[in-house]
Amino acid sequence: MKIVFCLVRYIGGNRNLGVSLEEQYWVEPLRQLGHDVFIFEIDDYLIGPGLASKKDDGRLLEYVKKIKPDWVVMNDYSNDSISEQTWMEIAGICKSSDWFGDDNHRYDNYTKYKASYFTHPITCDFFSYDKYLRDGYTNVIMSQWAAFNFDNVEEEETDAYLYDVTFVGTFSLYRKCVYDYLKKNKVSVQFYGSGWPGGTVTLGQMKNIFRTSRINLSLEKLATNYDIRFLISDKMRFLSFLKRTITNRSLYTVHKQIKTRHFDICMCGGFQISEYVPMIEKYFEIGKELVVFSSLEEMLSLIQYYTKREYERKKIAQAGQQRTKSQHLMINRWQEVIRQLERKE
Repeated sequence: MKIVFCLVRYIGGNRNLGVSLEEQYWVEPLRQLGHDVFIFEIDDYLIGPGLASKKDDGRLLEYVKKIKPDWVVMNDYSNDSISEQTWMEIAGICKSSDWFGDDNHRYDNYTKYKASYFTHPITCDFFSYDKYLRDGYTNVIMSQWAAFNFDNVEEEETDAYLYDVTFVGTFSLYRKCVYDYLKKNKVSVQFYGSGWPGGTVTLGQMKNIFRTSRINLSLEKLATNYDIRFLISDKMRFLSFLKRTITNRSLYTVHKQIKTRHFDICMCGGFQISEYVPMIEKYFEIGKELVVFSSLEEMLSLIQYYTKREYERKKIAQAGQQRTKSQHLMINRWQEVIRQLERKE
């Protein structure tokens, strides 16, 4: 199949942030499957630090007319620089898809409108799938995030081995609540990423952290479990919770989301304790390939239990890694997506 893939060459489309990994994550697996993939860079279409907003100038449409692909794909970037008219004209030439990865909290106010631009929208959220059908998107494709292929990444040493528990991810107030709780309970912990004491890390360092940590945490960015300690620490956050309770609407995520981090940790052979995410059991056997918790107290108890049991940790980590390498790489996702694409009109 001939495919045009729209991606950014630089992180967020911003040259100052360095080269992105999008081609490695999205495109290389498609090429491994034997597809002919042409890249259309959309950096100039995005709005971000150091960038100016640019209107759709028709370059994508002209490129598609030139290449004559069977399928045009992009990972959603929350921008409307490429016009609806352009996508509608592309739909008259070939199939088109946008990978909507945040439908767990964005379907109702974003995706349900933008999905109309594409012939075959892709969702990662089981609970939004029926919403697509309800709204007339009968060609919706169900998929999921997957692990980055860390086998192709050279590992870089870190200090993760010095700690019992580590986490990699951007700072958020909810994650800070978790971090403070662990420190208060005398857990040897280090959080890495923007805004954390461990600082930002490279992909090679991330691989080392996942592999060498006794326990890797997977945490939501928002307080989806509404832990009272987190809620009462901020007046506006508490009022938002009351609004959600009374009106069934809130700024906070309606339900938790499976992320690439769940797969990445296992891919690197790391032992993982994850905040429970609905449908994670479809991808991993809980207790045998990863461990989950539903409260801070459960998390602490699991940390205390597994810190002392190296054999159990390694057995679970090895099982999770085997499952991920055989079923949860992007090449596996594309195989299933393309099967669905070919079955639908």
